[in-house]
Amino acid sequence: KQWYQRRVAITAGDDIGSESIPEGQRITKDAVTRLLTATSGACDCTAVVNNGHVHVVGLGDCRAVLGSVSTSGEVRATVLTEEHRTYNPVERERLIREHPREDEDIMFFDDRLCGILQPTRAFGDVSLKWSTFEKVILEYVFDEPMFVPQYISPPYLSCTPDVHSIQLDPESQFLVIATDGLWDGLSDEESVRLVLNKPEGVNSATWLMQNSLAQHSEQRLGRILAIPPGPICRNVRDDISVIVIYFNT
Repeated sequence: KQWYQRRVAITAGDDIGSESIPEGQRITKDAVTRLLTATSGACDCTAVVNNGHVHVVGLGDCRAVLGSVSTSGEVRATVLTEEHRTYNPVERERLIREHPREDEDIMFFDDRLCGILQPTRAFGDVSLKWSTFEKVILEYVFDEPMFVPQYISPPYLSCTPDVHSIQLDPESQFLVIATDGLWDGLSDEESVRLVLNKPEGVNSATWLMQNSLAQHSEQRLGRILAIPPGPICRNVRDDISVIVIYFNT
């Protein structure tokens, strides 16, 4: 099963790139749309609950945390994903091993992959995957250089996910899946305790987002939420997407 789930993600990532390459010499509006999609990027975290097991497919810097409560009342937060980011030593070692001719200072410039991205695995972002020849298409269509210093041995960005499976038991209560924006303000343990102790009638995902942004200050939450969408807002907080899946309910 894990092999199949991993293969599905790899195929989807490959298709995003291959299907965006224009056929022939005519650049249509549809071709431009496909290229714009391929040059954008997305991380992913998918959970499949089946026959008492949960299978989590992780790609990028999303995180899945299993919240459990023992019969004695002990609260546990179990992380079911890997952090595919440049500060993860395992990911750095993998990239160094896969790109032995690269200068490490350039490949991890400014703690970003090739000085551009923090995630080391993602869908899209073909400017860090395509060969120099394929990138000519992007430069021709968008009339701007898709320049990466010392672009020697692409692809740098991978779309191979990690797959973790765990058997659920009576102590397993829920699974929190969220983008990195949530975890900038909450630890794994804090997220589990917040869900367990949330006010009745309040949406669990909304409660987590509010607490992540507030940092124990309602005034701070109000100031952040008052900032309109745009560049300023992006500099103040990251985007946040959250799903809470309950078991045994």
